Amino acid sequence: MSLSVDRRTLGVLSAAVVLLLGLVALSSSLCVTAWWRYGISVDQCPDGKVRPTYELTARGLQRGGEGSISLQGTAHYTTDGLEQVHQAPFEDFQASLALVDGAGKSQPLERVKDTGWEARQGLRSARIQIPVVPDGEYLLRATLTSALGTEQLDTPVAFYAPARVHVLTDRPLYEPGQQIQFRSVVLRAQDLTPLDGRPGVWTVTDPSGQVVLEEKVPAGPWGVSSGSFPLDRGAPTGRWGIRWSSGDATDEASVQVEPFTVPRFRVEAAPARPFYRGGERPSVQGAVRYASGAPVANATLQLSWTAQGDWPPPSAWSHEGAAGGALPTVATAGRDGRFTLELPPIPEDLSGRNTLSATLTAIDSAGDRVGGAVSILLSGDALAVDTVTELGDGLVEGLNNRLYLRATTPDGLPLAGATLRVRRAWDAKDPGVSGVADEDGVASLQLDPGVPVNVVVPPMPYRPPPPQPSVSLEGLEELIGGEVSLGDQVAMEKALSAFEPCALFTLEEQSPQLAIRITPSGAVSAVGSGASRMERCLREVAQGRRFPAGRDRLLVANLGIAPANAPWVGAELQGSPEVPSEVPGPLADALMGTRACLPAGAAEGRLPRALEWRTRAGSDQLELSWVGDPNAETTLAGAAECLRSRLPTRLGLGRKPSSDAMGIAALSLHAADGMDAEDRPQATTFLGYDFLVSATLEGREVGTTRLRMRPGTVPPLRLRPSAVVVSPGDKVEVQLLRGPGYSASLPKQVNVLVGAATRWLEVEDKQVVFQVPPDATGWLRFEIQGAQALVYVRSGSDLSVAIAPDQPAYRPGALAHLKLETRVGGKPAAAAVGLFGVDETLGQLAPLEGAQSLARVRPQVAMSAPAFGTLDAQALMLGRIRGFHAAAATVLRVTSPPPREQADRPVGVRHASVLDANGELTDVFYTVLSELHAQARRWEASAAKDQLASPATVAGLWKASLVACESRGQRIHDAFGRPLRLSFLPEDLLALTDPRAVIVEGTRLPEDVENWNQWVAEEQP
Repeated sequence: MSLSVDRRTLGVLSAAVVLLLGLVALSSSLCVTAWWRYGISVDQCPDGKVRPTYELTARGLQRGGEGSISLQGTAHYTTDGLEQVHQAPFEDFQASLALVDGAGKSQPLERVKDTGWEARQGLRSARIQIPVVPDGEYLLRATLTSALGTEQLDTPVAFYAPARVHVLTDRPLYEPGQQIQFRSVVLRAQDLTPLDGRPGVWTVTDPSGQVVLEEKVPAGPWGVSSGSFPLDRGAPTGRWGIRWSSGDATDEASVQVEPFTVPRFRVEAAPARPFYRGGERPSVQGAVRYASGAPVANATLQLSWTAQGDWPPPSAWSHEGAAGGALPTVATAGRDGRFTLELPPIPEDLSGRNTLSATLTAIDSAGDRVGGAVSILLSGDALAVDTVTELGDGLVEGLNNRLYLRATTPDGLPLAGATLRVRRAWDAKDPGVSGVADEDGVASLQLDPGVPVNVVVPPMPYRPPPPQPSVSLEGLEELIGGEVSLGDQVAMEKALSAFEPCALFTLEEQSPQLAIRITPSGAVSAVGSGASRMERCLREVAQGRRFPAGRDRLLVANLGIAPANAPWVGAELQGSPEVPSEVPGPLADALMGTRACLPAGAAEGRLPRALEWRTRAGSDQLELSWVGDPNAETTLAGAAECLRSRLPTRLGLGRKPSSDAMGIAALSLHAADGMDAEDRPQATTFLGYDFLVSATLEGREVGTTRLRMRPGTVPPLRLRPSAVVVSPGDKVEVQLLRGPGYSASLPKQVNVLVGAATRWLEVEDKQVVFQVPPDATGWLRFEIQGAQALVYVRSGSDLSVAIAPDQPAYRPGALAHLKLETRVGGKPAAAAVGLFGVDETLGQLAPLEGAQSLARVRPQVAMSAPAFGTLDAQALMLGRIRGFHAAAATVLRVTSPPPREQADRPVGVRHASVLDANGELTDVFYTVLSELHAQARRWEASAAKDQLASPATVAGLWKASLVACESRGQRIHDAFGRPLRLSFLPEDLLALTDPRAVIVEGTRLPEDVENWNQWVAEEQP
């Protein structure tokens, strides 16, 4: 037989043979079935089903924009038991995407036109369009279809616009059993507009941090969300936290929970004048009134004073009862509840601005106490000034300096419209420069300060510390009754201050003892002490004291005497034929008696007068007379006059000398212990400028003060705008000012940042001109070569609110009506207004929320420091700075405007499904194991009496259990679709199927124990 085959047929046969040979070769290292059926390349063919998992990665998801999605698939399979689960990548799948909201509504996501799924390195990637959806939590749902089946992967994704949240409560203090009311407002960070309907969660935590309330409450109209939480009567006391969160925007308020009683009355006090100067006597007026307005008659007031400032107050102000007048510490209100406090005069050496503050405690007839406070401003000058310059707040010689000078009264009242004059303090012929202050009291001056000079800042006054008590009671005994009464103890302690002058008679610490005999009437009948001059002084003072009436007693007081911190005079005796031994003691005692009149601040030295002394044989008198001392200090004439007025011409010696003698006693003054001269406040000197500033308002001089400034530095290049606060559509001119160190060519362009856009402006005639866009708001920043100028564009739609009661006063129990008016851009407009009413007396227990509560949600502007210490960018943005010069000075202190907030932020997520093969096996195993025990019970009940349960018996019961479970619709397969064979079970689960664990009746088990795990491994049932 012959076979005819054409060339084409032969070629097809050859290709088939080659393909067949290739498949045979490939099958030796690749499971062709898995490749053909599932599209995965594996060495060994899977046993059972192949299970897929997917990983989704999303980047740059932004509402109304595009985002990228990447999907990666992984095939999971096993070739034997579950101990080894293998993985293989696969990308042969189809995917559809949808966005699912909280209500379960699904919105398909379309791929960007002309793009599809791109396969690269095991990933399927595509760009998708994100719809504009409200803020909230969503699911990015990917439905994936492949030869492995259809899977659904839900990835949580949140879309929230950048926002700011403000939380407040109706009051700061609650009692257990009351209800906390709270409210929040959420605003878009970009423009501070309310975000209606934004999802959010209220969270309340107790003082231990435990969450006691978590409630989803979205923002309603105007971005407002409200809630409440009832406190249990046994609620723990302490700080409770209330937080509202929405996405990454959150805010928290805290309240104090504790039992309290609202004060029945309040105390108010204020100084009679805004400020006081040196030589003036401050006065404080106040009143104590019940919450109803009725006076608290005859209330007692207790006061505690503190002073703040560089100027040291007199020592007497902090020493009760000291000479010179102490500050009042107690007072009594009149029948009308009013009181007036008269303070001692302020010393003439007052300098700078200082505050004298008092804490008041008012006590009514029932013993209830409430607190209050009052502050008194002390100012050395009637005028206060502060400065801002473009040159590091300094001045530069030989340059036309622009100086912004703010003038106020010491209590901070701006001198609007005042004429300010600045002249050099070291040049009496300097006419100075003048300027007129704007609405905020700021004037702009151009001046050349000249060459820096040595500026001397006088030292603050020296205040020696108040004297410490020199006499103390170290012990007190009663020799007759044996026990000291409380009245005698108090009387003796009160007498210590009367003993103070006796400390002048010693230069060393002493411990004298006094014996005091007291009659039943309380009079002192006798006093026993030593013979020294100090002890005689103690005895004289004690004889004039009175004690409480009672029985006869004899008190023995042990005193501690410290030397008085006062000057003293010592004597250097010379005589002929010699100085009698009887002379030094009495003369020293007499000199000690003069210490009270010696000048406290005098320097040490020899007195300009000396004593001539003389003794006569047979006489116990020391004769004294005064002579001049040519070797002494003439500056100590005051001390010499003190001694001359106090020393007698004769002194008793106690004993008669044995011979006549005479001589000279040279006297020297020894200063009291105190601060050394080098430790006292010293004048300071620096190189700078010292100016005199005066202010004149409506033809009258307000006051003068000194202004001290340091040299500044000129930057290479400055930018100066013609105005720093403008409106949309205005024209701004920005000058380029070169410094002495600028050597480069003037730039030809200046960069201006408007919102997120950047523009370049051409420089013409050393300036640029910019037309503010009609829709511009916020900050404009001009910059070039490290120099910048800022301009604030004020919106014409500012919100304002006015509130007023319908009547000026109400009777108790009457209903008050409040009138509210909201305006936008000066025109009536709708707005959300929140009102909280709270008893004003609660402010005495906890600080109440103020008008600046919303300040923290506004954009924060970085400043080196507030201009003039008070004006900041927030005030400028709110329109509270009205003056042209004040605004310019404030913007000079701004280092950078707030960052431009995005309308929306891109979102990125990553999520993967997980295959838990062991978990699925365990769930199925326990279902079958339960049936195995039921099968074992039935077998025990029906089997022959001598029939024993072998491993094969239990293996049969396991198979019967699988059939029974499957017939009931229960799952009997593992994660890969294989029925649960005993040989596939891990050792810990297989042990639970051991015949000894399944068969309850031990007589049903053979005595010869066969290893169950080994039997299963060999027999593979």
